[in-house]
Amino acid sequence: MRIGPGEVPAGVDFDNPAWPTREEAPAHVVLRILFSKCAFAFLDAADTATIVGQIKVALRAPDAHLEWTIQSMLDHLRSRLSETNYQFLNALAEALSDAEEMPELNALAEALSDAEEMPELGEYSLWRNAAATSD
Repeated sequence: MRIGPGEVPAGVDFDNPAWPTREEAPAHVVLRILFSKCAFAFLDAADTATIVGQIKVALRAPDAHLEWTIQSMLDHLRSRLSETNYQFLNALAEALSDAEEMPELNALAEALSDAEEMPELGEYSLWRNAAATSD
């Protein structure tokens, strides 16, 4: 999917024929798709619990992290996201680019879960397990 400046599609349909082949793709590709699904779900004020659960599982893969330049898209979307959602996506993007950023994602997930700002983060220990297995 290619999104140009000023283009933010509402209700993007990621349930396409390619999604079932995700097991054949490297984890970092799957995580980028899930990241996009999560971002668009935030924009649509949709439930993200399933997506976040899929992200937690995918982060355990050894090939989950690969340098990724996504900050300009996040900056573009920032005015349409809540501060909490922006912080989460920003920390997730950094962790997807570099496994060494997982502690920051874990800390944010713990804080947001404890504060009940993002109940979909659920048990944040899953993030810790993901960090431990992504080294």
